[in-house]
Amino acid sequence: MMLQDVLKESRANLNLKQADIAEYVGVTTQTYMKWENGKNEPKASNVKKLAEILKVTEKEICSGELIKHLDSPVPFMTELSKLKLFVSDIDMMITIYEHVEDEIEFLKALNKCSAMPQELLNK
Repeated sequence: MMLQDVLKESRANLNLKQADIAEYVGVTTQTYMKWENGKNEPKASNVKKLAEILKVTEKEICSGELIKHLDSPVPFMTELSKLKLFVSDIDMMITIYEHVEDEIEFLKALNKCSAMPQELLNK
């Protein structure tokens, strides 16, 4: 898969027109069409807007690879609960770190649901 494939597939999945994407990003429809046809690539300043409207990550656009998502978190959690019995804590944490897109936000979210005393959270 390549950048243009991510753009085409994501747009098609959302039933959006090329003109809709172009307008949101602030470029002409022709410019967007060139991105989708692989003739040009978007500037770095356009990638964030593309990610927002196409509901993908910036990494997916830049790498030209869509991340596979499950329709529901339940199968993921079910499999994870089985695997965690047979994986060391260190291996689990390394794997999480390697696959979490936003480490800071992940830690903030974990802190919110943590039972750790507040005075220890900020240290």
